[in-house]
Amino acid sequence: MARYITTRILSSIVILFIISVLAFLLMNVLPGDPAARIVGINATPESIELTKARLGLDLPLHERYGKWMFNALQGDLGESTINQLPISDTFGRRIPATLNLGILSLLVVVCLAIPIGVVAALKPGSKREVTASTLMI
Repeated sequence: MARYITTRILSSIVILFIISVLAFLLMNVLPGDPAARIVGINATPESIELTKARLGLDLPLHERYGKWMFNALQGDLGESTINQLPISDTFGRRIPATLNLGILSLLVVVCLAIPIGVVAALKPGSKREVTASTLMI
């Protein structure tokens, strides 16, 4: 049992690492220059370079990933390139609405799934069971 748990934990860590690398790479291959977007329409090449240096966008990709991962593990997700606000603050403001929506969805699913499951279990193989199973999907 301990071996199974250890294997699951290690595979989860590897999967999280792969997802973080893919997310980071995806953000870096998107079209457009985040520094130019932050500086705005009246951007000069010097102001863009200063913004890149401030954000660390002038560093090699592997160094940026290491810095990003180190900060993310400490809870610092950086700042938005759209509104220059900390991402953790943006998450914090939106968590209550997300939780409300998630809890409401869970309640609706449970209130529908239990009765439909009972109906399907009463007569296995019947049209009622097939219809209930189809509705559940």
